[in-house]
Amino acid sequence: MIDLIVVLILIIFAAIGYKRGFIRSALTLCSTVVALVLSFIVYPATNMILKTTPIYTSIYEGVFNKIEAIDFGKGIQSQGNAILENIKWLPEFLTMQIKNNNNTAMYEMLGVKTIQEYISIYIANMIISMIAIFVTWLLLKVILGIVLRMLGSIIEHLPIVSSFNHGFGLIFGLVKGILTLSVIGLVIPLFIALPAFQDISQSIEASVLTKWMYDNNFIIMIYNYFI
Repeated sequence: MIDLIVVLILIIFAAIGYKRGFIRSALTLCSTVVALVLSFIVYPATNMILKTTPIYTSIYEGVFNKIEAIDFGKGIQSQGNAILENIKWLPEFLTMQIKNNNNTAMYEMLGVKTIQEYISIYIANMIISMIAIFVTWLLLKVILGIVLRMLGSIIEHLPIVSSFNHGFGLIFGLVKGILTLSVIGLVIPLFIALPAFQDISQSIEASVLTKWMYDNNFIIMIYNYFI
C-alpha cells in the first residue's frame, strides 16, 4: 500500500512538472537543490535550537523506552550483534554506525554509562540533526522559490523555450519528486522512534520500493559521510 502512495506522489510531481513546463520545473528543482546544499551549511544553528526544546527530550525518551528491555549483553561483540538484530527500524548503514561507535571513547564524549543511554542519545542526536536539516531546507526553499518563480515567469515566454517546455518539465518534475521524498525521509526515523507510530516501521518493512528508498536515502548518506 505504501509503495502505491510513493508511486502516486511521483506521478503527481511528474504531472505538475509537465504542466508547469521545463523552465519553471527546472527553477523549482534548482531552488530545492540549492536550499538543500545551503541547509547542510547553516543547519547547526537550527540544530542547537531544537536541542533545547522538548522535541529532543521526547525523541530520547521514545528511543530509550523502545530499547530499554533489550538484553544487549556485556561484551562488545554480543552488544554489536544485539544492535544489528534489534535496531532494524533505521537504515542499515546508520545501525552499523551505531554498532561501530559503541566504545568507551564515545561513551565519554556523550557522557553516558550504559549502552541503552548511548544508543538513545546517539539516535536522538542523529534524528534531531536530520530534523534541523529538514526545517532549514524548508525555510530556504520557500525563500528561493519566490525569487526563482519571478525569474521563471520572464524566461518561459521566450520563443525558443516553448518547443521543449513540457517534455523536459515532466522529467524535472519526476526528479523533484524523488528529491522531495528523500528530504521527507529525513524525518521518518523521528516518527518510527515514537511509540504512537510503530505501524510506519512495519509498513516500510513490508514494502519494496519504499524500503529501498528508505535504506538508500542519498541525503542521509551525505549527512552520514560529511557530518
